[in-house]
Amino acid sequence: MRLSIYIYGWGLVGLMSVCLSAGAQQGELKEAYYADGTLRYRGYFVGRQPVGEMLQYYPSGQVKAKLNYRGEETDAVIYSKNGEFSSSGRYLNRKKTGVWEYRKGERLLTTEEYAEDKLDGVSCKYYASGQVAERKTWKSGVLSGEWKVFYDNGKLKFETVFVDGKLDGILRAYGYGGKVRIEGAYRNNLKEGVWRYYDEEGELLRERHFKAGVSDNQQEEDLQESEQIQQLENEVKAIVDPANFTDEPDVYLQMMDE
Repeated sequence: MRLSIYIYGWGLVGLMSVCLSAGAQQGELKEAYYADGTLRYRGYFVGRQPVGEMLQYYPSGQVKAKLNYRGEETDAVIYSKNGEFSSSGRYLNRKKTGVWEYRKGERLLTTEEYAEDKLDGVSCKYYASGQVAERKTWKSGVLSGEWKVFYDNGKLKFETVFVDGKLDGILRAYGYGGKVRIEGAYRNNLKEGVWRYYDEEGELLRERHFKAGVSDNQQEEDLQESEQIQQLENEVKAIVDPANFTDEPDVYLQMMDE
């Protein structure tokens, strides 16, 4: 057995290495510490390459992550600072791949599909009931395909299409009961053609014609209508990403429930 202490980085950080001749993974068990002596991580290494299970810790001592290294692949389970399950997924050559899940404890917040560390496939966000709240389609990190937002009753609230990161296709917005409230089309991220607006009963209120995002009628009521539509679109686009709240899931849940 061999014990060695190293100093590196900022502050005082300890690294303990125990040589294992026939131990787990036939590697070295290493422990690194924060400057105050709190355990930072514990795992096995062959040379500088981690193998098998590694545990990472917050300065509080709470487990931050459980990692399982298997050659080029690494399975990861991430925890919030209060100890609840936060996210899980797989890395391939240190890049996100496959399906990643984000949760608060047992509650599923979102799922995302990755390839080469970029969103690639379908991402979904969920209500507390488990019902899908939003579904987007991605290609190499760029929105490309259907974008749908749902009410908590499962009915569509909003649907449109992205092409290479730009709105390009039919847009429909629906009332809670399922009636179409807005219908129109985008071309290259701009409103194009006839847009129709309906009341809560589905009766046509007005039509507007757009060319390259500009209405053929710029009266005050049109400007107000445009502002209302823009507000709706901004609300939909503002749906937050729980990936940004892995350490503060309660903040995300509060935003989702408002």
